[in-house]
Amino acid sequence: MQLWKLMGLAGCMQAMSLAALGQSIDANVRIGLDAVAGLQVSDYGPVNEILVRNGYNGVRSNSARFGIGVALCGPLTGKLPVRLGFQAMMNTNENLSGNSRTSLTGLNTQLNLELDVVNKGAFIAGPLIGIGVLTSTIEASKDNQVGGFNSYVAGNAKGITLHHLTFPLNMGGRVWLRMRNNAAQQLKRQGFFLAGGYMLGLDGQNWHWANNVSLPNGPSLNAGGWYVQLGFGAR
Repeated sequence: MQLWKLMGLAGCMQAMSLAALGQSIDANVRIGLDAVAGLQVSDYGPVNEILVRNGYNGVRSNSARFGIGVALCGPLTGKLPVRLGFQAMMNTNENLSGNSRTSLTGLNTQLNLELDVVNKGAFIAGPLIGIGVLTSTIEASKDNQVGGFNSYVAGNAKGITLHHLTFPLNMGGRVWLRMRNNAAQQLKRQGFFLAGGYMLGLDGQNWHWANNVSLPNGPSLNAGGWYVQLGFGAR
């Protein structure tokens, strides 16, 4: 389901970018697009303690992170370039051991403000800050020696599904290296970038299991953490 959500967001962002291109905006304001992939490291210690105590594998701290973004790029007060962007990012990992499996999938939608404090030819760098919504799903199963399809459907499997919601504050930075058109000896809008930072969850106790059925008294969890990502885009 998380993948379908990301694909839906991609379609929405593409429609937003095409609509913005069709409007009469200032010539200095442009549409930016990017695609990224990287790594996120989070502390799942509080929930892992409970999972392991009850016979499940813990959630791995390292997650693959990938996604897409769209932004409005333009000058601030005519001098300092600024980028206001919306990103949809997924993170995922799996811990498989014997007949036990625990997996995590997360979807982070983020609104970021980025400033280009260094803008020297092909090299652009600056800080970013943002706020977003992060939904995470933990699926854990144990001792699933059920013998076959019928036995599994009959309810002999042991498993749980946990959903978590938090509102992460994103603090980081990005470094761009723009491509050069050798024939025209001009810099292109397209380029590669390296980004990184820390996402701090602002509310870590929003647990539920299905259809928003609340699970009170759950462990406090900062599902954000450190991240680093490489990408390609236009600005």
